[in-house]
Amino acid sequence: MLIVSLTFLYDPADINGRIEKTTRERGFFVELLMRFELMTSSLPRMRATNCAIVADFQLPCYYIKRNAVCQEKNTIILNYFGTENNLLDKHLQKVYYKIYKMLKGGIVMDKQQDTYHVSLNAIIDNFKLEKLYMPKDEVMIYSMEVNRPGLPLVGYFDLFDPLRIEILGLVEWTWLSELPNEKKVETIDRFLSHHPAAVIFTRGLEIDNSLLCYAEKYSVPVLRTSQQTSQFVSALITYLNNCLAPRVTRHGVFVEVYGEGMLIMGESGIGKSETAIELVKRGHRFIADDVVEIRKVSSGTLIGRAPELLRHYVELRGIGIVDIHRIFGMGSVKLSEKIDLVVCLEPWDSYKSYDRIGLETEYMEIMGVNVPKYTIPVHPGRNLAVIMEIAAMNHRQKKMGYNTAEEFNARLMERATANEDEKESDGPLDY
Repeated sequence: MLIVSLTFLYDPADINGRIEKTTRERGFFVELLMRFELMTSSLPRMRATNCAIVADFQLPCYYIKRNAVCQEKNTIILNYFGTENNLLDKHLQKVYYKIYKMLKGGIVMDKQQDTYHVSLNAIIDNFKLEKLYMPKDEVMIYSMEVNRPGLPLVGYFDLFDPLRIEILGLVEWTWLSELPNEKKVETIDRFLSHHPAAVIFTRGLEIDNSLLCYAEKYSVPVLRTSQQTSQFVSALITYLNNCLAPRVTRHGVFVEVYGEGMLIMGESGIGKSETAIELVKRGHRFIADDVVEIRKVSSGTLIGRAPELLRHYVELRGIGIVDIHRIFGMGSVKLSEKIDLVVCLEPWDSYKSYDRIGLETEYMEIMGVNVPKYTIPVHPGRNLAVIMEIAAMNHRQKKMGYNTAEEFNARLMERATANEDEKESDGPLDY
């Protein structure tokens, strides 16, 4: 049975009860209260203000970071926040459900990765949302998933995830509006007391003041949009997938050639940046140089972009840093693109056998996604920019169903078969 440590982070002004172990960390007191087994139902009853529950797992390989308060490895912050005079046992009863979901692979990440977040204000600006209530503190969103709270509204909160944005459309608000006033207020109070990350109403629905009062009580942001529910949910999920996607960085140059995202890799000094400059001169678009940030936005899609600090810059040895968009114009750059193929440049090795037909496709695995890979030997006199263009066009042809190597092989086999048939039809020679 899994043993979990529960740690409470108290506001220094709200320390009460017996303190067994305290330390000061970034303006908070940390008190180790107890250890309990995962299935234990007896949980502490305490009152606290501005309190976050932290579960410290005895797992060497997995952890997740939820805010700046706790940065230790092997730590999962569950982000259940109590308010003044609010009994924490209501939240603690759901701790082991949250742990179960994490251990099942719901949101647990490898220790070499980070948990990314996006500001709720960025979402508001992107979707032009109307603010009905916003708490004073900045709200960060950590979950890619959103939820339409049908079951929570009727009182079922098992496995409820407070990190998700809750979307209320016409169906949910109509059901709430038809409840007797006392029952309606009770339902709203119970729902918002679980502290969802934010609540967004669609279709420009008119909201009762009672809901805004409870939103202020529990510091839950309430927003509104005039969009249809399904359209808004789809757009929001796409936006969150891009902002919160797991990501890695790779050394290379990223360009768009004939609409294909081409990641050019190779050892330092082999000519990646110079090739990118030549491609830009030939009308293609530059995305990133030296450091390429790769995000996995879906199970089979990788998006590459440049870190903000390096965006539009190229380093050329002997010249220095060059700003592509100022020299070649805004039409020569792009912020991001899907990675369609990888081209690896390597010094020409006369003892190595290189692919000269192209029947077999090599792949490079990046974050669990197999990307077609082409290895190009670099030799004085080879026009790398033209080779990159041919590689992009050939890859585009393959995606559209035409493979030159397979057609050549088929014609070769057809000719060989015809020659065999011709020899058989001639019969044996008569001397």
